[in-house]
Amino acid sequence: MNAPELVALSAPGEGRLVSVAGTNVHVVERGQGVPVVALHAIGHGGGDFAALAERFSARCRFFLVDWPGHGRSPASIDPSFHGYGALLAQLLPLLADEPVIVLGNSIGGAAAIDAAARAPERVRGVVLCDAGGLAAIGWFERLAIGALARIFEAGARGARWFPAFYRRYYALVLAGRPARERRAMIVAAGPAASSLLARAWRSFAEPSADLRALVERVRVPVWIAWAKRDRVIQWWASRAAAERFGEREISFFDAGHSAFLEDPDAFAAGFERFLDRVVSRARSGS
Repeated sequence: MNAPELVALSAPGEGRLVSVAGTNVHVVERGQGVPVVALHAIGHGGGDFAALAERFSARCRFFLVDWPGHGRSPASIDPSFHGYGALLAQLLPLLADEPVIVLGNSIGGAAAIDAAARAPERVRGVVLCDAGGLAAIGWFERLAIGALARIFEAGARGARWFPAFYRRYYALVLAGRPARERRAMIVAAGPAASSLLARAWRSFAEPSADLRALVERVRVPVWIAWAKRDRVIQWWASRAAAERFGEREISFFDAGHSAFLEDPDAFAAGFERFLDRVVSRARSGS
């Protein structure tokens, strides 16, 4: 069983464990209509998307996933872009009988890119919220990634200063006022999530974390919903790859990393437009 602080990050309500790829993944379903699989950032949980799912409950059937080791999903595979993408490609047909919209934030966005390239017949649209995998990884990036990984490793060892650091860190990551309650929950879970965070950040420096070669293989509508103030995954570093998606739309939000939490009304309006576009495309058979 995961720590109570991690369990609290799962979406509220009754869910189920789905057996996939040699592990179990906890999923909460909300609403009815177009299937949407929502994928959270590292150290978060499926509850990140609970408010969005409630808002669109009459139009969308949301699947709020807890990545392994998060929320109510048991720890199993190591967190990485490629590993989560492989898991997601196998999970999609177990959730819905029809192609889905995949909505991913950070590592969730990277997994969405990987799965859309790996299993294109299962995906009808992709929403990328500050997705990983679109920036080049050079020596400077490896230094920065290594520094953060060492900080999270210290947190996993119980460093007394880590909770204060993590609170200041998340004041930048989720800067928008509407996210303050969710931010407090994520910060409270920081020490319990620190080992996952360290392993994830170590993986971000590996060659498999560069997903730029997969962009041209994503042949469905893509909405790139980027936080203008993101200091973790910066737009300028991801722009060249993001602009290679064929059917793309790009929007910017006054947020630090997760526009759906920090600028929820504007994000919902953009998501509704994207949903209309995807549904119209499906009806026309294009």
